[in-house]
Amino acid sequence: MYTGFHCLVFRQDGKGIGITAEEDTRLFIASGEPIGEKIAANGPFVMNTETEVLEAMRDYQIGKWVY
Repeated sequence: MYTGFHCLVFRQDGKGIGITAEEDTRLFIASGEPIGEKIAANGPFVMNTETEVLEAMRDYQIGKWVY
């Protein structure tokens, strides 16, 4: 069972990374070009502003995303 998730954003200085796990750990690493935009997140919702996140949450709750 997972007890928590953490997100790290690394510097872009090209010096490498080091990781130490103090217990059984699963690690997922992804990379991409920086988009240079502000990010707001809450749960699975990631948008540019907190207002957009709240709107997405409301749309989901009222069933607007149902296919």
